[in-house]
Amino acid sequence: MNASIMFTGSVTANLAMQVQLACAEIVEARVERLTIYLSSRGGDITAGMAIYNTLQLLPCPLRMVNIGQCGSIAATVFLAGEERIALPASNFFLHAAFYVEGEKAGQVSPNTALIIAPYRTLPGWDQARMDRYFSTTAESYLSAEDARDLGIVTEIANPHLAPEEPLVVLDPEAREIPRFDAFLTRLHGKAQRRRAPARAKRRSAA
Repeated sequence: MNASIMFTGSVTANLAMQVQLACAEIVEARVERLTIYLSSRGGDITAGMAIYNTLQLLPCPLRMVNIGQCGSIAATVFLAGEERIALPASNFFLHAAFYVEGEKAGQVSPNTALIIAPYRTLPGWDQARMDRYFSTTAESYLSAEDARDLGIVTEIANPHLAPEEPLVVLDPEAREIPRFDAFLTRLHGKAQRRRAPARAKRRSAA
């Protein structure tokens, strides 16, 4: 069984919690592949790295799909997938992390080291390329084709949502953690039905 998560909007602490709760259910249900459809201009670095690292802990393959725009820390989150798909009408933008308030507002932040760490695993990403895209706060825009040439994207395609897959839509702006009742019913209902024959077979063999 596969499952999907979708969200559009800023990367927030609330979104990170929703992703973590969904991932806990996905692990329990023994999902065989998770797909995340996202469009985000970025947001909170702490939340973004929590999402990235949580996704790295999953025992199942992860497919990321850019359905609009992935920028800043959201582009880092996108790199969590082994398979990384961009729709033809999508793009990316990269820049260094920066202080948003205080006397250093607008200046490059040391947190840049966090958001660029995953890029070091991409083919061809040496220090010169890191400096090109992450030494200033100026945004560098990349088309889907540009991102593919740079190794950020593994494929440009138009994947279709599978009607049989449990899908949950997260809300980054929600004031409270939303309920995922329909998602959980489909997720665990299918998982239980799939495992039941195996248990019955073991009882018969004994």
